[in-house]
Amino acid sequence: MKTNRLHSNDWHSKHSVSRCAAGAFLSLLAALTSSAQADSDADFVATAPLGVRTQGVLRELFLDPVLLDARPRTGMEIDLRWSAANSWSIPTQMVRKGQGAELWTDEQADSLTARVRLPWSVFFKGGPTNLPGSAKSLSARVSTAIEWRATEHWGGWSDGAIAGFHNLIGGFGYDRNLYPANQTRLQLRDQNAVTVFDLHAPTLALGDLVARTEFDLVDGSRGALALRFDVKAPTGTVARAGSSGGWDESLGLAGTLTLGSRFTLHAMATIAQFGHFSQPIELQPKRWHATGDLSLAFKLGAVELLLEDRLATPLLEPGWTRVEFGGSNGLISSALNAAFRPHNQVSLGARWRGFTFWLSEDYTPGANPRSTITWVYVSNSPDIVAGLSWTKAF
Repeated sequence: MKTNRLHSNDWHSKHSVSRCAAGAFLSLLAALTSSAQADSDADFVATAPLGVRTQGVLRELFLDPVLLDARPRTGMEIDLRWSAANSWSIPTQMVRKGQGAELWTDEQADSLTARVRLPWSVFFKGGPTNLPGSAKSLSARVSTAIEWRATEHWGGWSDGAIAGFHNLIGGFGYDRNLYPANQTRLQLRDQNAVTVFDLHAPTLALGDLVARTEFDLVDGSRGALALRFDVKAPTGTVARAGSSGGWDESLGLAGTLTLGSRFTLHAMATIAQFGHFSQPIELQPKRWHATGDLSLAFKLGAVELLLEDRLATPLLEPGWTRVEFGGSNGLISSALNAAFRPHNQVSLGARWRGFTFWLSEDYTPGANPRSTITWVYVSNSPDIVAGLSWTKAF
């Protein structure tokens, strides 16, 4: 009996050891799998596009379908970003068919934006998410990002620095010397006393709620292709220059392609429909708009360097003519370029461990006969943008 008990104890001991070894192996496997997933998520974050929006007093009131990574994700992603944009113009009076309007943009806008991106598989269980693209369930192929922004309109600190840089390089100052620096002057109204906003002091504006939904079309080892649908709900404050007061929608096609071990290319093309300002002002946005984005991420050791270019079609309805005043340079210093011409924004950025810093300036090819460079123009709304973001994948 003793022998039997000894054998029985040995059997239980051996199997206890086996169970411990199996448990340790499974724990190690889970840790390695988790680490691999974390490394994959970290790589996605590192090689993602800048995803900057086209800033400026007017354009920020409407939907901007920013460029996002087209590769499918299996977990949550959080993106928090701050950006500061300096917008400038002299008071601009315009007429069309006997109707008049006035637009004045002079401010620094500091924005805080929060975005949370989740795959639908978190809520709707529909099979494995690690299958090839066409074999996935619907919930595993769709993700939605919810985005919200708050903006402080104020005089800021950047006017002096920009004016000093213009003086240093001997460039045109856009008549900044005509008005005191670091002031808040935002006006959009028409001759019938209909006013969208009229701000002359620091003002906090709550923005609209934006949903960006992505549907995976192609999911390969080298790249991905996705369909994008964005919608903006008018939850912001119009009188504080935080919203247009209307609904906007866009449809687009986005792609991501890895080029070797160092380069990642992102691209997107969209078409959008904008609603009008909630106030019945004569000056209104065009109904249909298009944007094109191209972004390149280059790995340089622990740092990722990013170059991004985005082109947006003119914002407001055409046919308006500026009332001449302010001298020969008044046209360049006015708000016409920002309101009625295409906008091409070039951004440079650097990313380290989820933190990204960037600078943006608009250089749009086009006739500019009153400037020293006649084949390119800038809108000055914004004049320059600086931003910092933190992104984390879970």
